[in-house]
Parts: sequence; structure tokens; C-alpha cells
Amino acid sequence: MFNRFHNRLDALGQINVIIETGFSEDVLDLAEYIELSGGVLSSVDLDINSLNALHKKLEDEHLAPFASLHLQEPVRFLLNKTWIDVAFLNHRGGLAAGLEQAKLAMSAGARLIVMTRYQSEAAWAVAFVKKQGWAVEHEGDYSFLTRP
Repeated sequence: MFNRFHNRLDALGQINVIIETGFSEDVLDLAEYIELSGGVLSSVDLDINSLNALHKKLEDEHLAPFASLHLQEPVRFLLNKTWIDVAFLNHRGGLAAGLEQAKLAMSAGARLIVMTRYQSEAAWAVAFVKKQGWAVEHEGDYSFLTRP
């Protein structure tokens, strides 16, 4: 999985800020990318049990220094961001929440938005970004939304 993200992220050029919502396993791959290329990775969600489990996995893989985990509502976290390069939106909240998070990521300058669970989380966001001229690719469980 890391190689797929690595290639897509490298294609964007310099990446300084990656935001991930939902405390997913993707954080391990993203932290590895940050370790190799630099930048900042922040992961945010409200589930303390997931945060603790993810932190342990990051420590076990010696990647904890490369990921900042935040116990906060993802929309509130995204509202405070003035610039991000990439957003991995995995938070479970339904189609409306997926659209809201995508719009906030767009407003903060995201060049790439990655979403999971197309039917239950990403479909509205995909339709919205297409109307804005963004490119959309689907690969496995992921939807890759790329700024023109």
C-alpha cells in the first residue's frame, strides 16, 4: 500500500502538510512517507481507543515521531487549517460529513484528497469536486481527488 501512496504523493512535488481523519491504518504508510521525505502528518478523530491502538502501532514500527495524533472532531480540526497539501479523509460520518470535510480540505489548499468508502462517505464529495474541475480516480477502496 505504501508504494501506491508514495508514487501519488511524489507526483505532487514538495509536500509539507498531510492531514488524515479517522485514525486509519493509512497513518502507518503516511508516517513512513513523512519519515523519508519530511513534512508534517496530523491524524485526528474522536475515538480514544483507536488513538491508543494507533499510537502503539506507530511506536512498534518506530514511526511515532512522524505522526501527530489529535483527539478532536475532524471538522473542527480542518476549520483551523490555513494550508494543507494532502487530505486523507477516513472519518465515518456519512455522505454529508464527507462532503463537508472535502470542502474544508479544498478551502485549505489541498492538492490531493483521498477518501474511502465511496458509497457511504465519498460519493457526494466526488460529485462536488468533479463540478469544480478536479480529476477523480478510483482504485480499490480509495477515491483520489486531484486539484486541476
